[in-house]
Amino acid sequence: MSPAPPEVLIVGAGPAGLVAALTLAHNDIPVRIIEKLPSPRLGQKGAGIQPRSLEVYRFLDVLPDLLWEGTLYPPMRLYKLPGGTEVLREWYMVDPTEPKPGVPYLNGLLLGQDHLEATLRKHLERRGYHVEFGTELVSLEQDADRVVARLVKKENGQDVHETIETKFLIGADGAKGIVRKQLGLKFQGETRDGQHMIIADVHIEGLDNDHWHMWRKDNEAQLLLRPTERRDNVYTLMGWAAGFDPVEAAKDRQAVVDFVHNVTDRKDLKIGEFVWVSDWRPNIRMVDRFGEGRVFLTGDAAHVHSPTGGQGANSSIQDSFNLGWKLALVSKGLSPLSLLSTYTEERLPVIAEMLEVTTNLLNRTMTGAHSDATWQRGGALLQLGVNYRWSSAVLDERQKEKEEASGHAYGGAAPGQVEALRAGDRAPDAPGLVPRSAAAYPTSLFQVFKPTFHTALIFARDPAKAAGVGRFLKKYPAKSIHSVAVAPGNWGFGPHVTFEEVDAAFLDWDGYAYKHYGVNSDDDGLTIVVVRPDGVVGGIVFGEEGLERYFSKIFA
Repeated sequence: MSPAPPEVLIVGAGPAGLVAALTLAHNDIPVRIIEKLPSPRLGQKGAGIQPRSLEVYRFLDVLPDLLWEGTLYPPMRLYKLPGGTEVLREWYMVDPTEPKPGVPYLNGLLLGQDHLEATLRKHLERRGYHVEFGTELVSLEQDADRVVARLVKKENGQDVHETIETKFLIGADGAKGIVRKQLGLKFQGETRDGQHMIIADVHIEGLDNDHWHMWRKDNEAQLLLRPTERRDNVYTLMGWAAGFDPVEAAKDRQAVVDFVHNVTDRKDLKIGEFVWVSDWRPNIRMVDRFGEGRVFLTGDAAHVHSPTGGQGANSSIQDSFNLGWKLALVSKGLSPLSLLSTYTEERLPVIAEMLEVTTNLLNRTMTGAHSDATWQRGGALLQLGVNYRWSSAVLDERQKEKEEASGHAYGGAAPGQVEALRAGDRAPDAPGLVPRSAAAYPTSLFQVFKPTFHTALIFARDPAKAAGVGRFLKKYPAKSIHSVAVAPGNWGFGPHVTFEEVDAAFLDWDGYAYKHYGVNSDDDGLTIVVVRPDGVVGGIVFGEEGLERYFSKIFA
């Protein structure tokens, strides 16, 4: 059987493009993903995966593979100069933290971007999709109903041109990509030519693989060497020095070797093969909207920034996860085209705040006095507080007014703590949910949430009230809403009490669901929390009228 013609063309096969493709594939939307590079990228690059991104990968069924491949962040060591071997200080960039019931993944993961992309490609291949390397977008046009894309690829040394039509196109082709330029969107911001660095992945003998190594000469030079998750003596190198030219050094292997020896004062370090090397300078830029018509931007195609803080690839995949479920509903004809405008509405304030946060970190890292605090990367950077409380696509009947987007997109709770839940927030986990069946084991909400449907959590101790909500939700498109009754664990239910008309029912034995979602387990009323396919609380309502109001924002 021939594959279905693609409804979405994805240009670019980095993490943003691959997550977009995987999200759509989960939703049975035919995609085509192209990459102009002839083969997969090499190198660690954006290697830090934040806790919120781990949750995204959990919902996409990718997380187990990543946990097996990755490792926790190693502690940092600062060495005394001259000499370069005596340890001045040792500390963690992010202190290891015990998981919490609402946040099962509180520790970030270190995994090279090349290995991450390989894992994502493997999961796409299981669903019948393959990245088309060496295939480039030349131009695009769009009208009210379609996108026409012109492609070119090499076959036997010859350019082969192709024109295709799709419903939508996603530009995940990076800061220098063509999609943004074709849309005529400005990339506003700054380039800091005075802060050039050399970056590379290089084989080095003479250091352990258990620490992130740093040497610093006041404001004259700095070098960091971070081991990879493979612990194979390959290190990611990042450094600068007064009078050192990273542009020229990127062309001259010996210049990089001399730079390492001079900054570390360690001539004993044996510098071997370079996996890749490049000069780098901070670009701090973003677009003023994430799409036009039927064409959208995600990841570095829409925003670039300093790597300080480890927000780049994480923000990129969350762009794609936000866009993916909306695009799936619109492509299926279940939601209006206007739903896609909430992609820019929700993500733009988050990215604007992220640029401010990472730029402040860059300033402290490059020009500030060294201290452990300069290199702390926890708190809001874990991205667990990222929210869309201001969005027109969320509804909160517990709140009288919506929160403004400015300055609040990253939230304010301490890591692992649960503040008062609002519509637009990340939906917390809740373990210890007991199903009615004696053959089933206790589960958690993260086992229930999927990127293919909304989950309606019906907090009720009266089965009749829950059944009424379940019947009401059946009026919406089949399989688009998963109804789940959550009964309080402190209430005794007899052997003949069942929750009917819902897709699933659980006893909140440990009480975490009621606690994390701000529902009083002693209340005889009804609270419904609607969790979107991207794991964000879309609605908090008290009955069928509230559900009607919320889903009128989503479905056609």
